[in-house]
Amino acid sequence: MHICAGTGAGSVVTELPRETYRTDLDAAYEAATARVIEAWSGCMWMKVGEDRADKMKSVCDGALVRDGVVRGFAEVKGQRERAFGEFPNFVTSARKVRKLQAVHELFALPVWLFTYFGTCGSVAGFDVVEAFEEVPGWGRRDRGSAGDIEVGARYLWKQLRIIGTLDGIVPSVAEK
Repeated sequence: MHICAGTGAGSVVTELPRETYRTDLDAAYEAATARVIEAWSGCMWMKVGEDRADKMKSVCDGALVRDGVVRGFAEVKGQRERAFGEFPNFVTSARKVRKLQAVHELFALPVWLFTYFGTCGSVAGFDVVEAFEEVPGWGRRDRGSAGDIEVGARYLWKQLRIIGTLDGIVPSVAEK
């Protein structure tokens, strides 16, 4: 995907890593997950940046704020069609984890990656400083996007902490 900023000699063309696939249902699940994170952390969730297909996304989805002070950052990933523990291990993008680790190093604040599991309603997460095993050639193959295949970061289920459930706040979007 190419994005052109400006016109003429000063134009900049940026190659985005891949298409952004985000639906209204994804946004609703992220918002519901943010409410679970707020209850668990005792902090207010503040959305960071925008989720637009034509722009680079923020590294983190939200900042956790209490008493006017940022206490940490969080990224939300979705497993709408999966249950907690369904696979032998939990795998996510190693590139994403490394970017989140850089945020941790830059701000010296906790950075969490949370995942909602749609079929069981669990919300679980881990601090990005947790060790992981690299998985070459990991990713989705159902969308036909070469950008979906990358190095994965494999975590053991015991590294993920269940912080709550989407019970009662599961999004009611007709797209489901």
